[in-house]
Amino acid sequence: MREARSCSKDGGDSFPYVTTPQRLDQNTSGLLVVATTKIFAAYYAKLLRLKTEQVLDKDNEENKHSNYKGGIEKLYRCLVCLIPSKKDESDSQGNNNDQSVVGGVAKLKHYAETGKVMRHYLEPSVRAPKRFVKSCPTGVPLWPECLLKIQSVGDVCALVGSTAGKQLAHALWQDDEDSGNDIASRRIPNNCQAVVEIEVELLTGRTHQIRGQLATEGFPLVGDTQYGGSIADSSMTLDPSSASSMRSERLALQCCELKFVDPDSFQKQDGTSMQVRSDRWNTFKLSKSWWTQSVEKYHQQMKQINAEEITTLASDVGILGNQRPPSTQWLSTAETVISPELLPPHLSLSPGKNKYVLVKATDPNNEKKPQWFVKSAAPNECGGPYHGNVAQDLREWIQAAGFNVEVVGGGRIDYRPDQKQAVVYGFSYAFGKADHARAASLIIESSQGKIIATYDNSDDLY
Repeated sequence: MREARSCSKDGGDSFPYVTTPQRLDQNTSGLLVVATTKIFAAYYAKLLRLKTEQVLDKDNEENKHSNYKGGIEKLYRCLVCLIPSKKDESDSQGNNNDQSVVGGVAKLKHYAETGKVMRHYLEPSVRAPKRFVKSCPTGVPLWPECLLKIQSVGDVCALVGSTAGKQLAHALWQDDEDSGNDIASRRIPNNCQAVVEIEVELLTGRTHQIRGQLATEGFPLVGDTQYGGSIADSSMTLDPSSASSMRSERLALQCCELKFVDPDSFQKQDGTSMQVRSDRWNTFKLSKSWWTQSVEKYHQQMKQINAEEITTLASDVGILGNQRPPSTQWLSTAETVISPELLPPHLSLSPGKNKYVLVKATDPNNEKKPQWFVKSAAPNECGGPYHGNVAQDLREWIQAAGFNVEVVGGGRIDYRPDQKQAVVYGFSYAFGKADHARAASLIIESSQGKIIATYDNSDDLY
């Protein structure tokens, strides 16, 4: 940075000229441009203006995003929550986000692999949180367009089911290690099962753009209370200037890379100076963020877990080498003949601790009376380590009987035949947590009371 000097009108010294032609949203960390001369501030402001004009050029709609190479490029690193949602659930912005953890990761990777631009429209309003929608309301042309690209998707970090996951959650949602684990558990979003780091390229610069767009897609940023990435702690003070208030808004968002074209300076005939674009690019990068050390520690701890435990913790999100879970979609009913006598047994349990699925079958002609099925199986019995493997034969069997079939959730069952006991607990990354109470009741009913079944809804017992 060059030294800047300025003088007051009476000839005395005054403060140096310093301004920020490009800012970061509040609680966003990372790289920031600071200008120490008015001439560079004007130059950089022009680069920003030209970039926006080119990105929003309506005459080049087809290729404008894929071919854009302006004078400024910004890359952001962020850590997002993976929160399974149900078909009848909507996020805080009113958008329906029907996706599992597996589906969420696949959605992010699709954006990254195809280069597809994520597009939303921002409601013109001074209030926060901002409202982002996927389609501009009819007859309302003044909603600014918001565009970004997802450039990369990292490895998934499961937050439940292991000591490493619990420690990571503590580090991400709580700063004060001496205050106990209870704060992190209160602030982590409900049903947040995992986090994943992504890198985002901003094409337009709107207030809260990354936070709002990703939350609208179902991926709120870790620590973002306004957009669903954290639950406000009632014990925190409401004073915005206090340290505790700042902790409640520690966003996992960092401007990690900044590029802009270096200017050439020359003097005009009137003696004033100006700067114009050169062919040289300035590139600035940050290799780590405030959460990097915690994530690296998590991965190191996970490497020390034996193969059986890794399958238990993470196989459903496909982080075991190149393995991929089977499809979690419904199998459509191909038969029109309804044959209830062909339905499988309502209960199928394998001894030991195994993954299980809860399945609902409905007669297309009488959907008000569904039938329920519980199945647990070891990987060598069902062909793989995923809940999808456990479910596959069962739902194909039900489908063959002419019934519609839906896997409504999963978990694990610890079945001990010698003790005639079964404990239902845990959840499935692919299908979400099952109704363990229903599953336990079904075990008792189907076994005619010969098996004593209990359940535990704690996520710590994955």
